[in-house]
Amino acid sequence: MSDDAGQPGLFLRQPTPDPILTLAEVAARYRFTERWLRDFIRAKHLPVLHTGRQIRFDAVALNALDQALRRPAKPAAAEISAVALSSLARSAFPRGRGSAYERALSLLASITTPKRSAKSRRSTRG
Repeated sequence: MSDDAGQPGLFLRQPTPDPILTLAEVAARYRFTERWLRDFIRAKHLPVLHTGRQIRFDAVALNALDQALRRPAKPAAAEISAVALSSLARSAFPRGRGSAYERALSLLASITTPKRSAKSRRSTRG
């Protein structure tokens, strides 16, 4: 009989913590190089366990890595409605030479690049 919590026969077990994995173990699991995984962690700001240069992964870090690796799936062609397809085909923006975009670009070009005056080709000798 156990004296745990003052009640005989009651034994509370602590749940076993998830194993903490090293960078090399996680890289091998996902078939990445350690260098790529280290750069990915840095770029995505994943919540890994740092001890100096050592990087460790607990359950939270593994879940964050899984989420960062997943991309939203593109909708299937059947899910796109005919209205959406027709609106993609007809654009409201004019695409000719007289478009507002081209006029704006020409205005910006004339403002930002002042024209130089032409140098005189006349000789100063007389």
